[in-house]
Amino acid sequence: MITDDPGTVDKGHLEINSGITAEHTASETSIEFPFIDINYGVSARQHINFEVPLVSRYVQGEGSDNGIGKMGIGTKFRFVDQDSAGIAISTHPACSFVLSNNAVTKGVIDEGTEFFLPLEFQKDYNQNSFGIELGRLINTKTEDSWTYGALYAREFNARINAAVEVNGTSNTNFSESTMFLNVGARMTITSWSKLLFSAGKTIILPKGNEDVYIGYLALQVAI
Repeated sequence: MITDDPGTVDKGHLEINSGITAEHTASETSIEFPFIDINYGVSARQHINFEVPLVSRYVQGEGSDNGIGKMGIGTKFRFVDQDSAGIAISTHPACSFVLSNNAVTKGVIDEGTEFFLPLEFQKDYNQNSFGIELGRLINTKTEDSWTYGALYAREFNARINAAVEVNGTSNTNFSESTMFLNVGARMTITSWSKLLFSAGKTIILPKGNEDVYIGYLALQVAI
């Protein structure tokens, strides 16, 4: 899902997500494959993460190009625990930067270094989870933006957890916004592996923009 949660990887353990993301409109398609996301627990409340994709972009009438996507490095720190406060709260600052100027030139990725400064909130009740994420995305080359999301998840049994969310971005004065409705699930395969998948569509767009469809499929391995 797009909306993050306050959960962190256990201390001394790795969590590796390897998969594919897709974004499609009537005129172009962008695919990240493979998309590798590696998380390592450094304490009971904190993990560090690293991610990098290979990006392919197809534009109708122009053909396709590919290149290395932006490398992302971040750390998540949960400073309020649900067990003691009734709600979990975390922050997950991250930085994404260009590895290949050639990918920018070809239009495969956007220019600029990005800094993301969010807060995540989660409240669990029986098999239900309610989450909110609010953040500021800073780009050294383009206009900054606000990000926000709200998520509801339910654990149906020991293997299946399903979720629905609305997640959006707006420019700094909120005159233009894009919002997605996204549904997904997490299915436990073994004690050390899970299958993650989601699909969504824009429900709010700036005037004149094309509808955007998104998808995600990944294998999560815990070590």
